[in-house]
Amino acid sequence: MQLSAAISLLQHPVTNTKSNWADLGCGEGLFSLALSHLLPPGSYVNAIDKNVQALKNVVVKDGIHLKKYALDFIQEELPVKELDGILMANSFHYVRNREKFINKVFQSLKRDGSLIFVEYDTDTPNNWVPYPVSFESLKKFFAAYQCTAEKIHEIQSVYQRRIYAAIIYCS
Repeated sequence: MQLSAAISLLQHPVTNTKSNWADLGCGEGLFSLALSHLLPPGSYVNAIDKNVQALKNVVVKDGIHLKKYALDFIQEELPVKELDGILMANSFHYVRNREKFINKVFQSLKRDGSLIFVEYDTDTPNNWVPYPVSFESLKKFFAAYQCTAEKIHEIQSVYQRRIYAAIIYCS
Protein backbone atom coordinates (compact mmCIF):
# COMPACT_ATOMS: atom_id res chain seq x y z
CA MET A 1 0.00 0.00 0.00
CA GLN A 2 1.19 3.49 -0.78
CA LEU A 3 1.55 6.12 1.96
CA SER A 4 -1.08 8.31 0.29
CA ALA A 5 -3.65 5.48 0.47
CA ALA A 6 -2.85 4.86 4.15
CA ILE A 7 -3.26 8.58 4.90
CA SER A 8 -6.57 8.60 3.05
CA LEU A 9 -7.85 5.63 5.05
CA LEU A 10 -7.10 7.40 8.35
CA GLN A 11 -8.39 10.85 7.39
CA HIS A 12 -10.97 11.83 10.01
CA PRO A 13 -11.44 14.86 12.28
CA VAL A 14 -10.31 12.81 15.31
CA THR A 15 -6.86 12.24 13.76
CA ASN A 16 -6.49 16.00 13.31
CA THR A 17 -7.21 16.85 16.94
CA LYS A 18 -6.16 13.99 19.22
CA SER A 19 -2.46 14.02 20.06
CA ASN A 20 -1.33 10.87 21.90
CA TRP A 21 -1.73 7.65 19.92
CA ALA A 22 -0.54 4.05 19.96
CA ASP A 23 -0.19 1.98 16.80
CA LEU A 24 -0.58 -1.64 17.89
CA GLY A 25 1.12 -4.14 15.62
CA CYS A 26 2.75 -1.32 13.68
CA GLY A 27 5.16 -3.53 11.72
CA GLU A 28 7.53 -1.33 9.72
CA GLY A 29 5.34 1.68 10.40
CA LEU A 30 3.40 2.55 7.25
CA PHE A 31 0.33 3.50 9.27
CA SER A 32 2.39 5.13 12.03
CA LEU A 33 3.82 7.42 9.37
CA ALA A 34 0.40 7.98 7.81
CA LEU A 35 -1.07 8.88 11.20
CA SER A 36 1.80 11.29 11.86
CA HIS A 37 0.86 13.21 8.70
CA LEU A 38 -2.59 13.86 10.17
CA LEU A 39 -1.79 14.63 13.81
CA PRO A 40 -1.21 18.14 15.14
CA PRO A 41 2.46 19.17 15.63
CA GLY A 42 3.91 17.99 18.95
CA SER A 43 1.76 14.86 19.01
CA TYR A 44 3.00 11.41 20.02
CA VAL A 45 2.93 8.12 18.15
CA ASN A 46 3.72 5.09 20.31
CA ALA A 47 4.72 2.35 17.87
CA ILE A 48 4.25 -1.13 19.33
CA ASP A 49 5.28 -4.38 17.70
CA LYS A 50 7.01 -7.60 18.78
CA ASN A 51 9.29 -7.53 15.72
CA VAL A 52 12.37 -5.58 16.81
CA GLN A 53 13.77 -5.48 13.26
CA ALA A 54 10.54 -4.02 11.88
CA LEU A 55 10.46 -1.37 14.62
CA LYS A 56 13.85 -0.09 13.45
CA ASN A 57 12.18 1.08 10.22
CA VAL A 58 9.37 3.05 11.89
CA VAL A 59 9.58 6.79 11.28
CA VAL A 60 7.16 9.66 11.65
CA LYS A 61 6.82 13.10 10.14
CA ASP A 62 9.00 15.90 11.54
CA GLY A 63 7.36 17.60 14.49
CA ILE A 64 5.80 14.38 15.79
CA HIS A 65 7.33 12.48 18.71
CA LEU A 66 7.94 8.75 18.27
CA LYS A 67 8.32 6.15 21.00
CA LYS A 68 8.96 2.53 20.08
CA TYR A 69 8.07 -0.50 22.20
CA ALA A 70 9.12 -4.04 21.35
CA LEU A 71 6.44 -6.27 22.85
CA ASP A 72 3.58 -8.58 21.99
CA PHE A 73 0.62 -6.23 22.24
CA ILE A 74 -1.81 -9.16 22.41
CA GLN A 75 -0.16 -11.04 25.29
CA GLU A 76 1.56 -8.25 27.25
CA GLU A 77 0.25 -5.21 29.07
CA LEU A 78 0.33 -2.02 27.05
CA PRO A 79 3.12 0.30 28.27
CA VAL A 80 1.21 3.53 27.62
CA LYS A 81 -1.92 4.81 29.30
CA GLU A 82 -4.20 7.82 28.95
CA LEU A 83 -4.09 7.57 25.18
CA ASP A 84 -6.24 9.78 22.97
CA GLY A 85 -6.36 7.06 20.36
CA ILE A 86 -5.30 3.55 19.43
CA LEU A 87 -4.76 2.50 15.84
CA MET A 88 -4.86 -1.13 14.78
CA ALA A 89 -4.08 -1.40 11.08
CA ASN A 90 -4.15 -4.99 9.86
CA SER A 91 -3.45 -6.26 13.36
CA PHE A 92 -6.83 -6.93 15.00
CA HIS A 93 -7.17 -9.99 12.77
CA TYR A 94 -4.38 -11.61 14.83
CA VAL A 95 -6.37 -11.33 18.08
CA ARG A 96 -8.11 -14.57 18.97
CA ASN A 97 -9.66 -13.61 22.33
CA ARG A 98 -11.10 -10.25 21.36
CA GLU A 99 -13.14 -9.67 24.51
CA LYS A 100 -10.15 -10.00 26.84
CA PHE A 101 -7.99 -7.95 24.50
CA ILE A 102 -10.47 -5.07 24.10
CA ASN A 103 -10.93 -4.81 27.86
CA LYS A 104 -7.15 -4.32 28.10
CA VAL A 105 -7.22 -1.74 25.31
CA PHE A 106 -9.99 0.24 27.02
CA GLN A 107 -7.79 0.51 30.12
CA SER A 108 -5.16 2.37 28.07
CA LEU A 109 -7.56 4.87 26.52
CA LYS A 110 -8.77 8.14 27.96
CA ARG A 111 -12.50 8.24 28.66
CA ASP A 112 -13.12 10.02 25.34
CA GLY A 113 -10.41 8.10 23.48
CA SER A 114 -10.84 6.77 19.97
CA LEU A 115 -10.16 3.42 18.34
CA ILE A 116 -9.40 3.16 14.63
CA PHE A 117 -9.28 -0.18 12.85
CA VAL A 118 -8.04 -0.92 9.34
CA GLU A 119 -9.03 -4.41 8.24
CA TYR A 120 -10.02 -6.56 5.29
CA ASP A 121 -13.80 -6.59 4.87
CA THR A 122 -14.20 -10.34 5.23
CA ASP A 123 -14.96 -12.97 7.84
CA THR A 124 -13.25 -15.77 5.92
CA PRO A 125 -9.88 -16.71 7.47
CA ASN A 126 -6.75 -17.57 5.53
CA ASN A 127 -3.07 -18.17 6.31
CA TRP A 128 -2.34 -14.43 6.62
CA VAL A 129 -5.56 -13.31 8.29
CA PRO A 130 -6.37 -15.94 10.93
CA TYR A 131 -9.22 -14.11 12.72
CA PRO A 132 -10.72 -11.71 10.18
CA VAL A 133 -13.34 -9.14 11.08
CA SER A 134 -15.59 -7.64 8.44
CA PHE A 135 -17.04 -4.21 9.08
CA GLU A 136 -20.42 -5.75 9.92
CA SER A 137 -18.78 -8.12 12.43
CA LEU A 138 -16.82 -5.22 13.95
CA LYS A 139 -20.07 -3.26 14.41
CA LYS A 140 -21.73 -6.22 16.13
CA PHE A 141 -18.70 -6.88 18.34
CA PHE A 142 -18.52 -3.29 19.61
CA ALA A 143 -22.30 -2.97 20.03
CA ALA A 144 -21.93 -5.34 22.99
CA TYR A 145 -19.78 -2.62 24.62
CA GLN A 146 -22.34 0.11 23.88
CA CYS A 147 -20.02 1.40 21.16
CA THR A 148 -20.76 2.46 17.61
CA ALA A 149 -18.55 1.67 14.62
CA GLU A 150 -18.46 4.16 11.75
CA LYS A 151 -16.75 3.39 8.46
CA ILE A 152 -14.31 6.18 7.60
CA HIS A 153 -13.06 5.03 4.20
CA GLU A 154 -12.51 1.92 2.15
CA ILE A 155 -10.29 0.96 -0.77
CA GLN A 156 -9.72 -2.05 -2.97
CA SER A 157 -6.90 -4.35 -1.85
CA VAL A 158 -4.47 -5.97 -4.25
CA TYR A 159 -5.64 -9.26 -2.68
CA GLN A 160 -9.12 -8.97 -4.25
CA ARG A 161 -10.73 -7.75 -1.04
CA ARG A 162 -11.92 -4.39 0.23
CA ILE A 163 -9.99 -2.76 3.06
CA TYR A 164 -11.95 -0.51 5.38
CA ALA A 165 -11.04 1.93 8.10
CA ALA A 166 -13.50 2.34 10.95
CA ILE A 167 -13.63 4.50 14.04
CA ILE A 168 -15.24 3.29 17.25
CA TYR A 169 -17.21 5.64 19.49
CA CYS A 170 -18.09 4.49 22.99
CA SER A 171 -20.51 6.07 25.46
